[in-house]
Amino acid sequence: MKLLSGVNYTKILSLTSGTMNDYNQEYSPEEFVQFESENVPSCLILHVKMIEIRNMAGVEDELEVVSYMLKNSEVLKEFSVDIANAESKKNLQRQILLNLRGSVDCEIKFL
Repeated sequence: MKLLSGVNYTKILSLTSGTMNDYNQEYSPEEFVQFESENVPSCLILHVKMIEIRNMAGVEDELEVVSYMLKNSEVLKEFSVDIANAESKKNLQRQILLNLRGSVDCEIKFL
């Protein structure tokens, strides 16, 4: 994941909505899924224990990154999300909770 290039031993990862959207604009949704499933960064597999996402608007690009991180973070303990859009908060929470998780110990928290 190009977004995490150069990040090797990070245990806590904090992202904002803008960071995820800027990254995802480089690929079409199909290219993103294909490329990212073949190149999972070692930090997600081995080190990241907490991920925090701030000001999530709930656009498709953000949901793809959330899904990817949940699925590929094998030692993740906590995934915290701050949803900026109050009108769609319940729907986004439901979508996030339905994602597959790479870690059986992962707890999803909504801020």
